[in-house]
Formats: sequence, structure tokens, C-alpha cells
Amino acid sequence: MGEKRLDLFERWQAEGEDKNNLAILTSLSMQGKTMDEIGAEFDVSGRQLRTLKNRHTSVSSALKKGRQGVVANAQGALMTRISAGDTAAIIYALKVYGGEFFRENTRLEVSGNIPVIVDDIGRRRSHETE
Repeated sequence: MGEKRLDLFERWQAEGEDKNNLAILTSLSMQGKTMDEIGAEFDVSGRQLRTLKNRHTSVSSALKKGRQGVVANAQGALMTRISAGDTAAIIYALKVYGGEFFRENTRLEVSGNIPVIVDDIGRRRSHETE
């Protein structure tokens, strides 16, 4: 029988390059690169990189760590702007963190009997618009 074929991460480990390449993964993730872009840096597809991420917790952790760094920096910058009284930043934070009361609701829930008339060209209009 032949030897088991090593995947990319296993090859990194065998060559002693795993720590260095995991740091590169974290850096690329922190830069906001997509899985396809990160994969291209290692001559693999985004799909292959996702497979590595699912198979090896070290790869998953490196990618997640990069994204978490970006989020932490963005939250810090947001808090700085909120502290400075930036109204747009305050509104954004309330919508994101303030719960349902502060979110813009684009859903309209209707109950009961509401007559709807469809005109001869298929446009809908409510009974009140007649």
C-alpha cells in the first residue's frame, strides 16, 4: 500500500513551516482577504482552504484570530467616535448593540381582514387608495 498523501497543513508541519504559515494566515485574514485570496497565496483554492480549516483547528483558529483582531480594532474606533459625540457613530452603535427597539424594522406585520384590490394591469393597491 502507498503512503497517505499529506494535505497542505500536514506538509507545513512536516517541513516545520506550520507556525510561520499560520501567522501568514492570521495576517491575511486580518487584512480582510477572502478565502479565495488567502488560498491563492498558498497556491490552493478557497475551497481547499475551507477544507483545511474544517480539518485542522490550528488553521481555523488562525483565520478566526485575524478576523477577531479587525473586529476589535473597529469596535475600539467606534467607541472613540462615540465618546467624541459623533452622532452617526452613536446611531450605528444603538442599531447594532441597542436591541430590537433601536433597529430599523422593514417588516410590516398585518393581522385581520384588509381588502386588497388588483387593478387591470396587475398593480396592487389597498382599499384606502381608491
